[in-house]
Amino acid sequence: MKIDFSKMNEMWGQVDKSQEEKQEEKAEFEEVPDGNYVVFVDKVRWRTSRAGNTYLSWQLRIMTGEHEGRCIFKKSMCTTPQNMKFLFEDISNCGSEPPEHDIEALDLEDICDRAVEVRKYTKEGDSGSFVNVYINKYLGHRDEVRSRIRIDGDVAPSTGVQPTTQE
Repeated sequence: MKIDFSKMNEMWGQVDKSQEEKQEEKAEFEEVPDGNYVVFVDKVRWRTSRAGNTYLSWQLRIMTGEHEGRCIFKKSMCTTPQNMKFLFEDISNCGSEPPEHDIEALDLEDICDRAVEVRKYTKEGDSGSFVNVYINKYLGHRDEVRSRIRIDGDVAPSTGVQPTTQE
């Protein structure tokens, strides 16, 4: 069987082969070290694994410190009652109200832009390493929390007063 490479060669010629920008993009998605981070929920959406299991995919963007702007990724599996208990806790710890009955009523947009404190922990096991991300507590809306970030990277306590905008 002879392969016609003409179309493939045409498309190949259009591929951007510069590696400089690609390295910068790759660095953004490399694992950050284990530790505690102030993040905001950048994206959250329902996904299905290759095995057909449903999970909630979280993209958390770091707001402070040397890893500011980088992402931590979290998967909340939805295959067991224990998984669902953890998901309920994560939603609550984001300061969002979990739905009373049907999980499909979860408002994913409501969770976005919420700032939370998380702990990233890598567990070594017989079959390799596994990353756990624990959502510890709700800090406020992303913009409000950003206004409370101190020079040392910590977040000042909320005064309960909403920041005013300058016009």
